[in-house]
Amino acid sequence: MPRAVLAVLLALALLASPPPGDAQPRTKTWRVGFLSGGARPPDGAPPLPLRQALHDLGYVEQQNVIYVGRWAEAQQERLPGLAAELVTAAWT
Repeated sequence: MPRAVLAVLLALALLASPPPGDAQPRTKTWRVGFLSGGARPPDGAPPLPLRQALHDLGYVEQQNVIYVGRWAEAQQERLPGLAAELVTAAWT
């Protein structure tokens, strides 16, 4: 095979292969909503057992999971409205 043909084939093979260092495909970021009838904690974080269980399954906050919480502050009648807020927040 002449050198020119070999050079063209090598160039085409290099162009057809993906460049090294391609970015990883973006993973989906999940929103996890939770309701609490109690008071909002000072840090505003979801309950530790919830965070730990999701972390054990491979979810990392701000990488592939975002927590959205609502607290009723001991006013149980607020829960339906807070649930509606969570549904709305999930789509924004």
